[in-house]
This record gives sequence, structure tokens and C-alpha cells, in this order.
Amino acid sequence: MLHVSELVDESSRSEVPMSEAMDGKAMNGEATNREAANREALNREATNREALNREALNREALNREALNREATNREAMNEVEIWDRIVLIESMMSEGRKKTESWGWSFVLWGVAYYVATAWATLGHSNWAWPVTMVVAGALTAAVPVLRKREAGRTETTIGRAIGAVWIGMGSALFLVCMVVGFSGHAEQHALLTTIEGFVGAANVISAIILRWRVQFFVGILWWIAAGVTAFVSIEQTGYIFLAAIFFCQIVFGVYMMISEGAGARTRAASAGARHA
Repeated sequence: MLHVSELVDESSRSEVPMSEAMDGKAMNGEATNREAANREALNREATNREALNREALNREALNREALNREATNREAMNEVEIWDRIVLIESMMSEGRKKTESWGWSFVLWGVAYYVATAWATLGHSNWAWPVTMVVAGALTAAVPVLRKREAGRTETTIGRAIGAVWIGMGSALFLVCMVVGFSGHAEQHALLTTIEGFVGAANVISAIILRWRVQFFVGILWWIAAGVTAFVSIEQTGYIFLAAIFFCQIVFGVYMMISEGAGARTRAASAGARHA
């Protein structure tokens, strides 16, 4: 009996380590599974984070591309707008020059008026010479455009109004100076002719700067040169200088404008005929 009991005890003692070994294996398997699950979760999280980063990079690239495209479009629009403004300014300058050329007859008229006033004042010794001549020339200048059919229906531009304001201001100031000096009896020839030449030269230079017209600017400079020389020569020579300035800067320049206007009108008519054909 003792031998059998010893065998049973020995058998029970051998079963304990086996159960412990099985429990250890189960715990190791559970740890392995938990570690695999954690690793899978970490991989999934890394994959999701990488996808989010890639999506953020794609969105940033799209936004950058959209901004670049918008900047390019804005730059192109700015270039087009600037070019349109340049074309508009050039067309306004061209229209202003054509408008001034259409007044070439008035330059000739005023040149003749200056000759008449000078001859009347010199030969007739009359204080009425300059005021009366200026009034008549001004009335004709205002009336002739109304009577000319080709002026009818022509729209007035801002540059045209500016040029008109310059010449109206100059003519009014010149009329006032000549009238006051004439009736006061203090019409010293050097001062009077220098004033007239300076005023007319200023009007030409201002108009030329507005229109960017070199020919008229040169005419204004000639008037100023005449004004400067007039102040230092004899009385007899002042008359010659004034008459020469009138001839070249009023009559010749006026004829040049009339010829240029006619040539431009023929060119525009030919272009219009070619388009219709």
C-alpha cells in the first residue's frame, strides 16, 4: 500500500510542473497576440498618418498651384490693362493733335491779325489798334467753327478741353494786357512785344507738352527766343523780330497744320474706303 501511495504522490507531483508549463505557454501566446495587435495598430496609425500627410501635401500643392495661376492671371490682366491704358493715352494724344491741326486756320488768322495790329499801331499811332484787332480776331475764331460743317457733331475730349482752356486763358490775358497798356499810354515797345511773344510761346509749349508734339514745342521755343532777343535790341529791330516770329511761328506753322490735317483726312478716307471694299 505504501508503495502505491508513493507512486500516486509522485505522479501528482509530476503533474504540477506540466500544468504550470501549459499556463506559461498560454500567457506567452496571449502576450504574443497582444504584441502583434499593438504592432498592427501602430502600423495602421502610421499608415493613416502618412495618408493624412500625403493629403495635406497634395492640398498644399493644389493651393500653391491655384495661387500661382491666380497670380499669373492677375499679372496678365494687369499687363493687358496697362497696355489698354497706353493705347488709350496714345489715341487721346493722336486725337488731340488732330484736333489742334484742325485749328491751323486760326494760327494763320491770328498771324494776320498781329500784322494788322502792328501796322495799324505803327502807321496810325492809334491806341485802339491792338484791342480792336484782338476782339475781331477772337470773334472770328469763335464764329468760324460754328459755320464750318465739318466741325458739326464732333465730340469734345478732355485733352481738347484742356488745350482750349490754355489758348482761351492766353488770349484773354493777352487781350487784357494789350488793352490796358494801350489805353494807359505806357505801351513801351520792348516790354509789350516781349510780353506778347512770351505769352504765345507759353501757350504753344503747354499745348505741346500735353500733346507730346515736338513740332509745336519747337514753335514755342522759337517764340521764347524771340522774346529774349527782343529785350536786348533796338526798337526798330524789335519790330523785325516780332514780324519774323509771326511769320514762322504763326503763319508757316498754321499752314503746316492745315496741310497735315488734309493729308490725315485723305489717309483716313482711303482706309475707310479700303475697309468698305
